[in-house]
Amino acid sequence: MPQRQTDEGPARAALPPLKWAGGKRWQLPHLREIWAPHAHRRLVEPFCGGLAVVLGLAPGRALLNDANPHLINFYRWAKRGLVIDQPLENEAEAYYAARARFNDLIARGRAGGREAAALFYYLNRTGYNGLCRFNSRGEFNVPFGRYARIRYRRDFSAFRDIFRHWSFRTGDFETLAVRPDDFVYADPPYDVPFTRYAREAFSWDDQVRAAEWLARHPGPVVLTNQSTERVRRLYARLGFHVTELAAPRRISCTGDRTAAAEVVAVRNVLPSKAGRPLAPRRTPMSSEPLDLKLDVIPRSRFDMVDLRGLVSATHGAALAAFSHCLYWSSHTTAGFLDRSMASRLLQKPGVAAYIDAFRAIFPEGADYEHDRMERRVELAPEQRIVEPRNADSHLAFIAAGLRTCVTYANKPDEPVCFVDLDGVNAGKPRRRHTRVIGYHREDVVARRQIEVPVSSHPVDSINLKDPRLGIAEELAEFVQRHGVPKGRLRLALHPGERHAGLTVNEYETLLMRHDLPEVLRDPLRFAIEKGRHAIADPRAVPAKTIEYAKYDLVRVLNQAVERLGLSESLVERLIARMMAVPANRFLRMKRSVNLLVSDEGLGKGSVVEGTYQSTILVQWHRADRQSRLVDVTLTRLH
Repeated sequence: MPQRQTDEGPARAALPPLKWAGGKRWQLPHLREIWAPHAHRRLVEPFCGGLAVVLGLAPGRALLNDANPHLINFYRWAKRGLVIDQPLENEAEAYYAARARFNDLIARGRAGGREAAALFYYLNRTGYNGLCRFNSRGEFNVPFGRYARIRYRRDFSAFRDIFRHWSFRTGDFETLAVRPDDFVYADPPYDVPFTRYAREAFSWDDQVRAAEWLARHPGPVVLTNQSTERVRRLYARLGFHVTELAAPRRISCTGDRTAAAEVVAVRNVLPSKAGRPLAPRRTPMSSEPLDLKLDVIPRSRFDMVDLRGLVSATHGAALAAFSHCLYWSSHTTAGFLDRSMASRLLQKPGVAAYIDAFRAIFPEGADYEHDRMERRVELAPEQRIVEPRNADSHLAFIAAGLRTCVTYANKPDEPVCFVDLDGVNAGKPRRRHTRVIGYHREDVVARRQIEVPVSSHPVDSINLKDPRLGIAEELAEFVQRHGVPKGRLRLALHPGERHAGLTVNEYETLLMRHDLPEVLRDPLRFAIEKGRHAIADPRAVPAKTIEYAKYDLVRVLNQAVERLGLSESLVERLIARMMAVPANRFLRMKRSVNLLVSDEGLGKGSVVEGTYQSTILVQWHRADRQSRLVDVTLTRLH
């Protein structure tokens, strides 16, 4: 005769009250490592299941959702201190009678009451292998489990305190009111043929829909699922850092519980060190760099993609043998953070939160003249129709210190975020062109120095591709003369240069000709209006914000003072002082930029730049002479 045991003690209250197939309790050591820096946040689970994760992490606040209304009904009654007073017998006859009663309550629309909650608990604990399965008519159809011993619980009053600040919802995950700073943990139904967990099946289209919904969340996201090839590719494509963990097999009709692989995909968090990269095998060492070209399709206007994870998903272990990688973007609104900055942000406050600060400073749809196509005289009429209105993206890109070319140590467990600020135009995703070059070492080939003419204005910006300067041609000849097939051209301000910086962006998009009349009418009003964000609290604004402010503001001021014949005007000196103080005391502008060098299969290397990319020198204080020195270093990748 099967035995019946009960366990009412509060010591077990924090354990999951239900036996749940596919529970993630075994993953808690890995998840706690990821969760710890974010424990102050609200935890959101769109597929909460058996509550193993939320009970293990014990957040102060939680929003818990599941498509199974009977599961949520049980949790809601447990939150109210459910006490079961009906028989709990480990007998087939009693089980099938209870199952029939439960299905009768469903048919009569009474599945939300206390009796239904008690029956659901009994069926869960007594049914086969903890399964929760419904047929097409919505009837629970799991057979009797035939356990030798079951520990039933009758009194759930201990859960009142545990669930006090947790909200339970049932419905589609996309209907959840998720906040931008929520920590989302998602464990959707496995990517297997059996997906009828609730009345409606969870199809592959639902898997894709869930992945895209998660990818749009700007806060921390952790996803677990069965490690199938299409799941790995899906989350890598959407910008998740994807690893695997060895897992006990969850459900098998043969009783097989041998090791299986489980995907752990994360965004905006530092991944657990326990995960292993998807392609851990190392290929034989190559003596030449490996150049991979990848197109990224963003899912939203602001998107982040783990480019290293995308390489693993699309090219396997192709880069595993290399100790370093160079990452390159051909765009001026999509790029990378320096490795040191990215490493800090992956812990706190997060890359997305950092970028969002600059998106708030430069909001989409503000009155940017760059976005008024009728005034963009440099564009042909047909170009104006399709040209994106993205002034805010250019400004946020520069302000956040994003780069078009960076190098990282090749650590498989360290994501490389490709940050896209303008990924969708007119409702259609833009195709982003990137490259990843694996290499073993980097050697210096040649050095030289160039002199960049600057004006006598205290604040100025110079396009190094301006043909009147001849600098671009001079650098091109320098690179070709040394025949570097794969390498990097580093431009850095000479150590003696002060109050200046370098950036790469689209030069013409930052000309703000429309502001000139405003300056002519009231110069101080323009200075206060355009500089108010940086001047109000300079400590809160990183260096690149001032970098743009200097560049943008000075273009207009220089034109204005030249029109007025006031090259040494009080207005100009005043604004120079307002900008120089924050930059010197609180900010550290970038003093160097990297440019990709590649032979493109033609034998001799040249500088590779996107269509609209230009190197720009910005100064916010008059130079000692009317020029500035820039040190140039050419390296070769091996």
